[in-house]
Amino acid sequence: MKKLIFKSILALLCISIVLIAIPVFACEEENSQSGAVFKDVPETHWAYKQIKWMVENKILAGMGEGYFKPDSAVTRAQYSTMMVASLKIQKIKPSNPTFMDMPKSHWAYTNVESARQYLTGFRTSSGDFFYPDKTSVREDIAVSLVKALNYGNEVLDYRR
Repeated sequence: MKKLIFKSILALLCISIVLIAIPVFACEEENSQSGAVFKDVPETHWAYKQIKWMVENKILAGMGEGYFKPDSAVTRAQYSTMMVASLKIQKIKPSNPTFMDMPKSHWAYTNVESARQYLTGFRTSSGDFFYPDKTSVREDIAVSLVKALNYGNEVLDYRR
């Protein structure tokens, strides 16, 4: 059972990496006319089933007004939101922000703070920054997954 849950989470996060162009914001109702989840993601879209599954499981949502914008890049703040939702990371809201560019009023503050031990930050002479509006890159996603899934100490079998 534990292995099945692990594989499900890993598959979900891999899909997130592949679908790096998925935005995350407020949930939208299904479009009753076509059965599509979003106006701009028809049932014929290559990732329709995965998008629908992630929406149903509250891992991601649309951009509002029934749109998903599947060709938009995922920001670092949006990725942190998906990560917290998919790994069911306990949400925290500390009184002092970890990152200078993540004020408590930012929409993703709680998610970034909750996942901060897994996410990459940027240390400068001015302080620590997260750059929430920059595009997520695969390398940062891979680092966060290795940390969150505790793969840092795995023994690999290269004989296969």
